[in-house]
Amino acid sequence: MVSLTTEKLSTLMAMKFRPRKNFFTGDFFAVSRIVLHRILTTGLDDIIHYGHRYETSETLPTGKVRVKFTNGEIAEGDLLVAADGINSSIRKHLLPESLGPSKFGVAGIVGKVFLDSPDEIMVDPVKRGVVVVCSTGGRGIFVAPQTYSPEAKEKITELFAGVVDGVTHEEQLPANVAGENNLILVGGNDGKKKLIDDARDYMFYGYVTKHAEKDLLLNKEGSFKDVSQQDLVKAVLKQLKENNWSPKLAEMVEKTEINTVGYWPLQVSPKITDLSTYTSSNITFLGDAIHASIFPLKQSS
Repeated sequence: MVSLTTEKLSTLMAMKFRPRKNFFTGDFFAVSRIVLHRILTTGLDDIIHYGHRYETSETLPTGKVRVKFTNGEIAEGDLLVAADGINSSIRKHLLPESLGPSKFGVAGIVGKVFLDSPDEIMVDPVKRGVVVVCSTGGRGIFVAPQTYSPEAKEKITELFAGVVDGVTHEEQLPANVAGENNLILVGGNDGKKKLIDDARDYMFYGYVTKHAEKDLLLNKEGSFKDVSQQDLVKAVLKQLKENNWSPKLAEMVEKTEINTVGYWPLQVSPKITDLSTYTSSNITFLGDAIHASIFPLKQSS
């Protein structure tokens, strides 16, 4: 079920997407990205090569694509898929800067609250599924439960069995990091901070605000280089309490596992009215590398 509520947790709308049954009798329809990545890459150790950073690419007379990496290695293939995130190096190389996304004044933090049992969920609507909390002040929270059956937990444990070298769980990361290190949970810069998942149940939340400087203690340049994970959580709690949000939401944020906290400035694409100068090719984009970069064309009147 997906519920839309006020900041007091009064239900505005609820949508059910599955037959009526106890939410926790079976697995939820989602898994963490860490688990999904592991599922998709299992058995492909000889095919997928890590530690390569894109530098340039070219289309050969044969129609194949040749890619050069910063470590000097070269690869050729029939198709180049750019799936390298919001700051895609491939997009920056192949498309003009005007087609790139830009910050638009909305930012948020994300975090997890680990659960020993579903009974520990303190936000009642979350017991039934995903919740979107709306406020009239340009603020909101998205909350989603992530629970697994005993069978799923066993399978997840098997997936990560033997994954040791250079791999760590988020609770083992440096405590209460600040600034750019908050983004370590999405890969880091040295390629050595891949995460494993120990199949614990949790609630995931994302607090979003259009008052980023005030709410999240950013400086005038919009930088959070001196703001720690603990600072971010305290700042969100301050806003929830000052604006009289439900105490249950504050209780949830107070229980945040600090090492799971990350900060993201949301980005938006420019308005593009003409793509006639671009032709199809065997280079394509996927995920964050493109979905905040190409705005729907204006309809002609």
